[in-house]
Amino acid sequence: MKHLLLLFVLINLTVYSQDIDKNLCKAIVINDSLFNTESDSYEFDIVTNNIVHNIVRYQIENINNIITVEDNCLFFRISYACGCGDNKSKLVSDGQLFRDNQGNLYYQIKLIFKNENQFCKALCHDRLLFDISSLKDNLKVNHLKFEGFDNLIKL
Repeated sequence: MKHLLLLFVLINLTVYSQDIDKNLCKAIVINDSLFNTESDSYEFDIVTNNIVHNIVRYQIENINNIITVEDNCLFFRISYACGCGDNKSKLVSDGQLFRDNQGNLYYQIKLIFKNENQFCKALCHDRLLFDISSLKDNLKVNHLKFEGFDNLIKL
């Protein structure tokens, strides 16, 4: 009986923690001038067998292997120098609608990452979550394009 109670509590905590993640999605910023802001350096991460690996941009063949969209929340992981300052991250779109060669409508998105830790020796990994519901309001748009990648992200 104790084991069943413990199992029940663990299942509830797992479900609860997934709900919390969706509530932590920061809103995407739609701002044309902010979209042109330079970002500090970061790398993308993937998790395999509970181990986090950072990936250099040129090694990424398909951005859909890095970025996941679930409901209205876009998830991805980054790594960066850390340990002696703060950092800020914003997912930004210029709000302009584009069409690719196959006729897919999409918005461009970009991570603006400001890192006060650039000369620190530690390496941090963050899971970033962004609410993209404001971009999904246009029913004709079902893709996003992350700056620097050719692949479209399916919504």
